[in-house]
Amino acid sequence: MGKTIAMQPMVTLRGNIPNPVEARDIPQPAVGWVNAVESKDAVFHVTILEKTSTGNNADLIIETAASAAGPWTNLMTYDSGAVLPLFNSFAASTGGVITDQLERFVRWRVDTKDLVADNTWAFCFGICVTLK
Repeated sequence: MGKTIAMQPMVTLRGNIPNPVEARDIPQPAVGWVNAVESKDAVFHVTILEKTSTGNNADLIIETAASAAGPWTNLMTYDSGAVLPLFNSFAASTGGVITDQLERFVRWRVDTKDLVADNTWAFCFGICVTLK
């Protein structure tokens, strides 16, 4: 058994990259981070209803860190290659893209570094996490 938390209720984020390019990371506000200090593992339930970008990819990343200052380690990355709607679950202990240990803090981040000038992007997603 575990405690299930709505890490991010369904939300739609949209943006565009200005010219000249100023690619930005858009991290989840700290108030929404999950504190997994007493947990040995977590199961993430991710729903993505919209994921678009013109040009290159914008990525939705779930990441973890031992301290709020980082460094942050990717647990899973969602790029524009998936068929939507996407309903995905994964355990931190078995890894997503990279197999890593669950640390104290967990957050999501939108990475727009691969986009070029005048690209637009959008994500509509929600994340629940069950701490074990």
